[in-house]
Amino acid sequence: QIGSTMGASAPVANTFDDSDKCPGPRRNDKGCRCISVEDYDDLRGAIERMDDNECKCFEAFSVQKQPHEPEISIDDARKLEIRCKEVGQCEITGPGTHLTIEGELASATLSGFRFIGATESAVIIKDGTGTGRKETREQVFCDTEFVNNENTWSDGGAIKVGTGAKIYVGNSYFESNTAARMGGAISGNASILQVLDSSFKANAAKLGGAIATNQPEAQLVLGGCDFDSNAAMMG
Repeated sequence: QIGSTMGASAPVANTFDDSDKCPGPRRNDKGCRCISVEDYDDLRGAIERMDDNECKCFEAFSVQKQPHEPEISIDDARKLEIRCKEVGQCEITGPGTHLTIEGELASATLSGFRFIGATESAVIIKDGTGTGRKETREQVFCDTEFVNNENTWSDGGAIKVGTGAKIYVGNSYFESNTAARMGGAISGNASILQVLDSSFKANAAKLGGAIATNQPEAQLVLGGCDFDSNAAMMG
């Protein structure tokens, strides 16, 4: 269920940073304005127009990404917090990739979202993202669901993490995500992955049905996670 191209199992650390990076939904936060969106294009514009250090929350929505529409892009030197007002009530469906994060100073915290039906990884964190400071900036996913996403030609059906990037996943759920090569749910390439209190069910890939890394420099930290019926053809 966890795999590495460097051996039979991924390098899993036995200690982890248990700081509360996923505190749950916060109501009546005057510093985080809640807005409504009507469709995927509206959502993409609302996120891509955010300023550095801005927090934005979204009222419940269910939007469909069309094949011709580009993914939501978080880039440049921006640190963003993006919340769903009600956990699990902000849903993105549709083909391609739903979200990319890139840039040496880019950082994003997402909470309460659902990603469904992506065909080229739901979320892609590009090589070198967040590495422009002495301490690498994390990409944080809290109370997030990834269901029926895939990557039919590469790695990471739900989340694909590029070289040097660092992610924290907490209180999240991954089900029926698949990848052609490695990491049905999450793949990391010389990345730092910390996954806490999350569940992985029926994810599949050639290597690492749930989570996989493929470089000796990669770090994988797990705590309080459940793995059920994940499958890998090569272990």
